[in-house]
Amino acid sequence: MTQPSPLWYTARGAGVVLLLLLTATVILGIATSQRWGTEGWPRFFVAGLHRNLSLVAVALLPLHGLTVVLDTYAHLGIEDVTVPFSSHYRQLWLGFGVLAGELTVALVATSLIRHRLGYRAWKLVHWLAYLSWPLAMLHGLGTGSDTRAWWALLVYAACLVSVLLAILWRLSLMGERAGGWQAGMGTLCGVGALALAVWTLVGPLQPGWAAVAGTPRELLGSQRAAQGTAGTNPSATPTPTPPTSPGSAPPPSPTPASQLPSGLDDRLAGSVTETDSGLQVDLVDLRDRSLEILLGIPGGDATTGPLTVTRGGRTICRTSADLNNPVTATCGGTQVVISLGRARGGEEGAARIVGILQTGSPS
Repeated sequence: MTQPSPLWYTARGAGVVLLLLLTATVILGIATSQRWGTEGWPRFFVAGLHRNLSLVAVALLPLHGLTVVLDTYAHLGIEDVTVPFSSHYRQLWLGFGVLAGELTVALVATSLIRHRLGYRAWKLVHWLAYLSWPLAMLHGLGTGSDTRAWWALLVYAACLVSVLLAILWRLSLMGERAGGWQAGMGTLCGVGALALAVWTLVGPLQPGWAAVAGTPRELLGSQRAAQGTAGTNPSATPTPTPPTSPGSAPPPSPTPASQLPSGLDDRLAGSVTETDSGLQVDLVDLRDRSLEILLGIPGGDATTGPLTVTRGGRTICRTSADLNNPVTATCGGTQVVISLGRARGGEEGAARIVGILQTGSPS
């Protein structure tokens, strides 16, 4: 069975660290512009920390982009991570990330040659570079595989609240200099933050977001893609679960070993084998390898098939799944969405498959 790539973990970790660095840079930039300082945090220290964190962010950007390219799951190239909105994979949300990175590089580069550019040109670039932070937020929420994790939501919320408070603090210091638009800008920031929170709830946190976000069909797939991989023995087979004949109705669900949690957005990998009555798809969750899924795809024009979910060899549920694109089912009280696609780069003669498991509360 395919193991989770270390490159994948590195790309995810670098992305989260970059968002934290950008958030700190924005806040320190606001503090520096207001010449803020205390006895413990003198002005020169705040300004120096702002500059150094910006340099660290720029140094980390190549690591984030390179590990995404080297990881073979999404099959991204150099152009995808350097030219905005050119990628086949989640074009809009990945494009936001590319723009955020390039604006950050422009900010640091122009700051290093500020004395040659002149104050006005540098200031213009500096203001444009502030767009890198909201673009990075949208990129992370739209493409991040950890978006549904509680710790990731905590990071996003902390970053959003911190930047919002910093902006409101700066507006409060402007007083009469704001010329009457102080309240308007504060309201606009508040509405923007609320809109981001609502969009996150109705978008990235919902089952099926992978398809909506623009994940290629070759990664999403359907039961047709699974059928295209059949006909040979699997190169690797996960720990077997009690087989269920694809041609028969699933037996009543036993008392579940545990409840399938909501909020999953995990990568799957497994194999497809032919049976007398159709196809059998065996999948393992690459984040929680004790979680296994067995899907039966009957032959003919069948639109439903049996689905068995187990953890640690114990059955969570046996139910009937709709064999649409993607596969959907209800496991206990949890809505299950499974997007399937053929794996690339497998050994010749292997019938391997990959996918994405998303779970949520029934609508």
